[in-house]
Amino acid sequence: MKQVQILSAMVASLLLFACGNGSPQLTRISVTPVMASSSMGQQVRFSAMGQFDNNTSRTLGAADGLKWSSANAAVATIDQSGVATCVNLGSAQMTATAAVTTQKTVSSNGSTTMSSGVAKNVMPGSAVSGAATLTCM
Repeated sequence: MKQVQILSAMVASLLLFACGNGSPQLTRISVTPVMASSSMGQQVRFSAMGQFDNNTSRTLGAADGLKWSSANAAVATIDQSGVATCVNLGSAQMTATAAVTTQKTVSSNGSTTMSSGVAKNVMPGSAVSGAATLTCM
């Protein structure tokens, strides 16, 4: 009887993992503003909106595993909160990247955290990106 219970628990755990624990999959990231311009030394704040396969959308942040990068750090840098700074003349693409799934966890004290994961039929490490252009004058 004990073996049946253990086997049942293992099967249930495997099914939850295979289904991505019911978490919606991130399908698209939209970065705003799409195009921005700024003077040297000035900052521009970018934001990332995630669209999910269950027809919902929300602003993404560090708790979702969102990472920001600049394609040309010699022109503009960007921090992990989405604030870009012009350091030279030119243009640079700012990219926001996040894992395909995020999972919401509610603790016993009521606080909510998000963690990245991988859903069914998704290769480990799969991610979605969105980009915008910053022109530094």
